[in-house]
Formats: sequence, C-alpha cells, structure tokens
Amino acid sequence: MKLFAKLGIVLGAVSLSFSANTFAAVMVKGKITQVSNMTSQPGTFGIFVEGSGNYPCNNNNVAFNEKNFPDKGSFERTYSMALAAFAAGYTVEIHNDPQSASCPYLNYMVITK
Repeated sequence: MKLFAKLGIVLGAVSLSFSANTFAAVMVKGKITQVSNMTSQPGTFGIFVEGSGNYPCNNNNVAFNEKNFPDKGSFERTYSMALAAFAAGYTVEIHNDPQSASCPYLNYMVITK
C-alpha cells in the first residue's frame, strides 16, 4: 500500500509539472532576421522572426521586456540567445508567458540547429 501511495505522489508531481508547461503556447517559430534595442522602452529589446506555419506572431516584431522575466540574468541570457541565433542563422521557437498571450511581449525561447 505504501508503494502505491508513493507512486501516486510521484505521478501527481509529474502531471503538475507537465500541466504548468502546457499553458505556454508556441507563438512564433522561424529565423531571426533583425535584433534591435528599444530606446523608447528601457530594459527591452526586439527581434523580427521570419517564419512559416500557423503561429500567431510569425513575420512580426516581438519584444522582450526585462520586467517579464523572473530576474535580470534570465533576461540577459535570452538576449544572448537571440544574438547567437541571429548570428548563426538558427531557428528559434518563442513561447508566451501563460499570463500574457499577446505577441509583442514574449519570454521563453528555444534555439534549434
């Protein structure tokens, strides 16, 4: 009986972690063709992603604002990732924060070769 109780706790924790990630939708997928600072909005940088597929923010400007990240380090790593993907021509997949479903401000990036 104890084994089943432990198994239930582990499965509950795993399903909770998956459900937290499922709310973050892919908003844009493609190659970064432009990176810019945004002097009118301190703590923000923008990118333009050329993509194909049915993603709501493809072929659109996307901004990353420091206030949408848990800390400054996370924001700076995302900026570094954007520059690396831009320079190398890698594909990026960018997700939204589950609490912010708009294209202009996204905060989770994956780079694929």
